[in-house]
Amino acid sequence: MKNFMVKLLSTSCFVGYMPVFPGTTTTFVYTILIFFIFVSFKSSYFFIIPGLALIFSVIGIPISTAAEKIFQKKDPGKVTIDEVAGIFIAFSFLRLEKVKYIGLLFLGTFAIFRALDMAKPWFINSVQRLDGGTGIMLDDIIAGVMTNVLIRLGYLISFGEVI
Repeated sequence: MKNFMVKLLSTSCFVGYMPVFPGTTTTFVYTILIFFIFVSFKSSYFFIIPGLALIFSVIGIPISTAAEKIFQKKDPGKVTIDEVAGIFIAFSFLRLEKVKYIGLLFLGTFAIFRALDMAKPWFINSVQRLDGGTGIMLDDIIAGVMTNVLIRLGYLISFGEVI
C-alpha cells in the first residue's frame, strides 16, 4: 500500500507514466486544473493555489526520495510531483481577476515554466544535483518562483498594472 501511495503521489496521479514528455504533460494537466480552480473559486483562488503549492512542495521532498528508492533511479522521469509544485508556485498570488487576457496569461505561464524547467539555467541546474527529493523538487520550485516573477514583470511592462 505504501509503494502504491508513493507512486500515485510522485507521478501526479499516474500522469508521470506518459511515455512521451511526462513533465510537460503533467504541467499541462495541472495548469488546466488551476484554470478550473480559478473559474470555480474566483474569490478563494488567491489562497487555494498557494496553499496547494505549499502542500505539494512540502510532501514532494519525502515522496520523491521514496520514489527514487522504488524506481531505483536518481530523479526518475516518472516522478512529476515537482512539476505540480512548480506550476502551483508559478500561479501563486497572481490577481487573475485583474488580468485582461486570461488565456494568454495561462499559456505564457505554462510556457515560461516549462522553458525554465527544461533549459535549467545554471542556478536551477546546480540545485538539481542535491541528493534525493531535495534535488528533484528544488529546481522546479525555483523555476516556479522565477516564472511567477517574470509573469508579473511582463504584465507590468505590457499593461502598466500589477497582478
